[in-house]
Amino acid sequence: MIRLTTFISALFLTLSLNAQIGYQVSLLDAATGQPRADETVSVTVEITDSSGSLICSETKSATSDDFGVLSLTIGNTSTFENADWS
Repeated sequence: MIRLTTFISALFLTLSLNAQIGYQVSLLDAATGQPRADETVSVTVEITDSSGSLICSETKSATSDDFGVLSLTIGNTSTFENADWS
């Protein structure tokens, strides 16, 4: 039981230190529907709460993979500390 409690505590600590959100999106050519592979784009991500207040706004540069997928990491340890999660 002590090992389980220690493991859960360590897991929670690790997750709270990496308070980030992973986000993926596919880039597709509007005319053909084909993936836009190996293309570098600038992406702006905004996260708001239920009342419309801005919690996080980040602009990142990312390159799509062979299937046109962009993978982004949004936020840091202090980004979401004031968010109302209710």
